[in-house]
Amino acid sequence: MNLRALGASASTASNWLNNVLISQVTPFAFDAIGWRFFFVFMACNLSNAVLTYFLFPETKGKTLEEIGKFLRNFSLRDKLISRFAVW
Repeated sequence: MNLRALGASASTASNWLNNVLISQVTPFAFDAIGWRFFFVFMACNLSNAVLTYFLFPETKGKTLEEIGKFLRNFSLRDKLISRFAVW
């Protein structure tokens, strides 16, 4: 399996899982804390913005070759396969 397919499948699975979690939790949270539940979403968005800023490299204006050189030593695919391999 190539890296793009692995990333796309992980992204889709994560998106579905988060949507199901939100749809199951939201009614109970609104009953418990009402409109203040929106602060939970604000905190999630803020933490995502901070993590994105510090953990993801900027690729604007770079060619694919430059990005490839930068990421060459980082092989997420090999790490994931070695960790979750069932064979």
